[in-house]
Amino acid sequence: PAQNQFNGGFARVADVFQALATQYGRIGSASAAIGQARVDQMPVDDLLGQPRDSSPDLGAWERQSDDGLFSDGFEN
Repeated sequence: PAQNQFNGGFARVADVFQALATQYGRIGSASAAIGQARVDQMPVDDLLGQPRDSSPDLGAWERQSDDGLFSDGFEN
């Protein structure tokens, strides 16, 4: 890598973490982690800044709807 860069061309460790979590940390549509977190123990948004709903998922990632239509939570 270039000077002052991580592998992949990232300049910040936060960007490396986000890229790795995006690649390996997304939960699947049938994951047992969906809706299993306690609201009082989770941040209001996930790793990417997406809002968590009233039944948050375990982990750093909140699963969004597959089509994106309802991903802002407005319809809930």
